[in-house]
Amino acid sequence: MFMSIHSQEYLSDHSVKQIYSLITDIESYPEFLPWCGEAKVIDKFDNTIIADLSISFKYLTERYRSEVKLAPPKKSRAKIEVSTISGPFKYLNTTWELSSKGKGTLIKFNIDFCFKSTVLQKIIGIFFNKACEKMLAAFVSRANELYGK
Repeated sequence: MFMSIHSQEYLSDHSVKQIYSLITDIESYPEFLPWCGEAKVIDKFDNTIIADLSISFKYLTERYRSEVKLAPPKKSRAKIEVSTISGPFKYLNTTWELSSKGKGTLIKFNIDFCFKSTVLQKIIGIFFNKACEKMLAAFVSRANELYGK
């Protein structure tokens, strides 16, 4: 089985609350995230969001549904865990861990996924690390745009 795993850390100048707010504003993703065509919140309850997203890459568009579990900012820490419910993935797990560091926030980003299609997995695998780096950079850029540098 082919799987793709990526972990990255970034120190942001923004607060845990600001970064958390940005990540959990799922419906704004198409405005700034590369390859995100659509993002719609289907349901919200307790600390959980159910969302539909579509990703587009060249001639390919895939749609999937995710469950987003939230641990809102508390004592300068927050966590967001995303897993797929349906779509083209065998699994997709994303974790954002946020913690205060100095005057900013240490962002720990992890993504682990496997497509149902091995052909699709191989194609995406070629671009995977660069795509993850671009995705985190897009969140950082959006934070700077919304909250100032």
